[in-house]
Amino acid sequence: MAVGGASLKWASRKLGLIDDVKDIDARVASSADGVLFLPALSGYLAPRWNPQATGAFLGLRLHHDRGHFLRAMLE
Repeated sequence: MAVGGASLKWASRKLGLIDDVKDIDARVASSADGVLFLPALSGYLAPRWNPQATGAFLGLRLHHDRGHFLRAMLE
């Protein structure tokens, strides 16, 4: 995944999910619990380049928190 690190940087700067990269392990939930992250934040490469592709979080419920979002991003 070409944007794995960029996604975490985005989550830190724009969403405030990560205060410090060193805190990721402490904040990550044990499972994503149904939350899926599609990381196409800057387009997508396969099967061909699509600059209009967008990222998304799916499967959200009221009990999900910051740890579930981070776990989905890491998975």
